[in-house]
Amino acid sequence: MWEILRDKQLNGVKFRRQHAIEEFVADFVSLEHRLVVEVDGTIHDFQPEYDQMRTELLHAAGFEVVRFKNEEALTQKYKVIDDLRILLKNREEELATAKAIATSNSQGSDDLKANPTMKSPSLSGEGLGVGSFDLHRPFIDDIILVSSTGQPMRRELDLIDVWFDSGAMPYAQWGLDAEKLQNGDDRPFKSPFEVSYPADFIAEGVDQTRGWFYTLHAIAVMGFDSVAYKNVMSNGLVLDKNGNKMSKRLGNGVDPFKTIETYGADATRWYMLSNAQPWDNLKFDADGILETRNKLFGTLFNTYNFFALYANLDHWAMDEQNVLPYDRRPELDRWIISKLYNLVADYRAAMDDYEPTKAARSIETFVDEHLSNWYVRLARRRFWKSSPTTDAATQGFENLKENTTMKSPSLSGEGLGVGL
Repeated sequence: MWEILRDKQLNGVKFRRQHAIEEFVADFVSLEHRLVVEVDGTIHDFQPEYDQMRTELLHAAGFEVVRFKNEEALTQKYKVIDDLRILLKNREEELATAKAIATSNSQGSDDLKANPTMKSPSLSGEGLGVGSFDLHRPFIDDIILVSSTGQPMRRELDLIDVWFDSGAMPYAQWGLDAEKLQNGDDRPFKSPFEVSYPADFIAEGVDQTRGWFYTLHAIAVMGFDSVAYKNVMSNGLVLDKNGNKMSKRLGNGVDPFKTIETYGADATRWYMLSNAQPWDNLKFDADGILETRNKLFGTLFNTYNFFALYANLDHWAMDEQNVLPYDRRPELDRWIISKLYNLVADYRAAMDDYEPTKAARSIETFVDEHLSNWYVRLARRRFWKSSPTTDAATQGFENLKENTTMKSPSLSGEGLGVGL
């Protein structure tokens, strides 16, 4: 495609390759015609809903978007050229019309000087009629405002990418340390900067690849010859249960506050964590939250209630200095201990490898298949005695405590764990 567009070969129009627009990097862009040309490769085929979001945002920024498949650019070169020529002609006509409307609405800088009481464009659409013309370049440069002292005000031409503000976050969040700065410290920032930089990981949407992800590293390398973070987790999109992008137009959005009010924050968080890897798109279904609440939290809560009922009746208390040695415990206890600490090892390995979904599912499997369906069922009679055997109560406590500890990073504090 670049062979077609480079060096003003197509109708003398200049195209830029890999040009940044807002938070996106577009394949080919004609700024003069406000036209974006994209060639869809495998990532577009894999994430069509991301393409739709990208196109909508580019439209909002005042750009027309046209897409071609790889095969078209390779095998139908002349048809692509003809299609682009038609598009360029149509864009020229559209932009000429828009500029004529803008000119008639704005009245030019002479009218502004002659009438200093005229209002500047406002967000509400007052004054010069914002909304009826395009505020993007090059049209914005035709607008000259007047200050309160009668001086002309024009658009500032020299602007740095606004994402560099976000890229400065690791330093700006702590602020400058005046003493370190005075002493010539090459990293003169307040504590705990020295122990929090570079970050272990950051997480944001895939659209931040050129924005936040890039500028964090760019500033770190330029300023300190360092990286800004060690790992990055790129989040997918939250879609409706049918796999469609949520939008006001389709009416398929979900109110997060109502969802949390209905199902609780912990069940909602755990459902989203365990249902799909963070970098995959999540098909959000409220019925799935209900299933998570009943199957995991309900099972754990029932297990805790069973343990607490008989332990409290007999005033049992955990004595960590007087625990029955492992080799003297019943075979059932040794089995669940083995399963429990295999779970702990698997959970930690998954979390250290930034695989939270794998970690969450390992807990679900343990609670459902091993703790509830086997251990509690087979050990039930040991709790029913007039005084629960020390080893049974100790083991029940240990299982619940370790499960709560592993789950705690993902919970809000409202869930299981109170009283343990």
